[in-house]
Amino acid sequence: LPPLAIGLACGALGGPRRRLGIGLWLGFGVALGASLETVYRVTPWFSWLPGMLQGGFEFYTFRVLADLAFALLVGLGCDALLAGRRAPLIAAMGTLGVVGAVTAGVSVQPDWLLPTTLDAAQVAAGAAMIERSARGTLGWVLLSYLALVLVRRGCRLAPGSSAALRQPGVMPAVCLVVGVFVPAFVCGAGQRFNSSPVAPTFHLGPTHLDGTASGIVEVLHELRDGDAPWRFDSPGVTASIWATAAPLWRLDSSNGHDALLPADTATFRMAMATGPDRGRPFQKVDLDSRLYDVFNVRYLIASAADGPPPRLRAIDPDVDLARWREVHSGFFSIFENLRVMPRAFVVGAVEVVEHRHEMLQRLAGGEIDLRARALVERPIPDLPARGSAITETIVYKMSTPNQVEIAVHDSAGGLLVVLDPYAPGWRAMLDGVDAPIERVDYLFRGMRLPPGDHRVTMRFRPRSVWLGLAISALTFLGLGWHWRRARRGAVRAPA
Repeated sequence: LPPLAIGLACGALGGPRRRLGIGLWLGFGVALGASLETVYRVTPWFSWLPGMLQGGFEFYTFRVLADLAFALLVGLGCDALLAGRRAPLIAAMGTLGVVGAVTAGVSVQPDWLLPTTLDAAQVAAGAAMIERSARGTLGWVLLSYLALVLVRRGCRLAPGSSAALRQPGVMPAVCLVVGVFVPAFVCGAGQRFNSSPVAPTFHLGPTHLDGTASGIVEVLHELRDGDAPWRFDSPGVTASIWATAAPLWRLDSSNGHDALLPADTATFRMAMATGPDRGRPFQKVDLDSRLYDVFNVRYLIASAADGPPPRLRAIDPDVDLARWREVHSGFFSIFENLRVMPRAFVVGAVEVVEHRHEMLQRLAGGEIDLRARALVERPIPDLPARGSAITETIVYKMSTPNQVEIAVHDSAGGLLVVLDPYAPGWRAMLDGVDAPIERVDYLFRGMRLPPGDHRVTMRFRPRSVWLGLAISALTFLGLGWHWRRARRGAVRAPA
């Protein structure tokens, strides 16, 4: 967080709404603590609660409440400062002093913040990076002091928010914050917006301990452009960085970090997670799990922060190194899964498994040849018979995140299995004709495929979107009608 925002949030404790500020700080602390993965370790203490009270709420969504509470604290601090009171100014400047002192201490001993698994060269590079960051933070503290002094100068003559904004020195301070602080902080932090194009050089936090990019994302792009479609996984210390940024780099990650992660996908991932920190993103996983192959995970990323070579041992001490092959080394290493399954294939037989938890257990056990047989929840009629030999050629192409095109040549027919998560909103067309989609192998999509050459298109068109648009349109029409009626009533009213 920018030092100025922290100072203003603490300044709320010295304003006229001190009690509200204290309550917001308490709420901020509780919400932030509940959004961390460590909260999962205390959830067993509440197993005595009735099932209807336990539910399936994701603790990560508490982060939204924490952000809202902090934004309200900053607003209260601004209001108290513009009111001309000394207490919020003292609290804000005192907070900036504490931030500056802590930053200065970190710059003197940066080794405290580095993992103990790094070698001497990486420790030196990391220490240099922390020193540069500390100098930048001290610069932000000094600029924050300047902004507070300018605001205080304008508030001496005219206490009160509206009057203070018209005094000399206040508007320059506001312009300094809006015109300099915000763009400089965003650009200086190297942040990217979802609407921005992908740049040729990628900067990922731990990749450039020495201040330069490692090019790891470019390596993944080269692998992506030269191979059939695949997913990558990123357990370990850097899991959260990859999970949140992968969509911006047009990479398909199996380790999602979205608070709206579908329950089936989360359960599938949970089946191959190990250790107490089973929250998202998953950091401890069973690298020998058959589910890795079923999820089309071809590449796995490990970092020097996970531990010394072999780095896979740091993630899973019991991993079978024979099934993984290192294809790139550096601060980030890339390992190829030699048993990965293709994104789309055709099977000739199905087996009905009524209970979904049993289906997941059988998939994880590896007792089924999934290239020859699929597990389904209900029978699929008129499934073409075929031999055990693979005769077809399949080309999978993802046009957009909501549309997939699959070309099948010389197929003997059967059940087309696509290793993409199933959802009720997916619609399929076989050679231009609507075709039903079945849920297969617990999580994925499948559809009946006759012999021959075919073109399959799958689009995500959930009905909830159209229903929401219809409700929004009716709401706007109602508001427009109400506004027009109120305006006519105001015109007809006598003066």
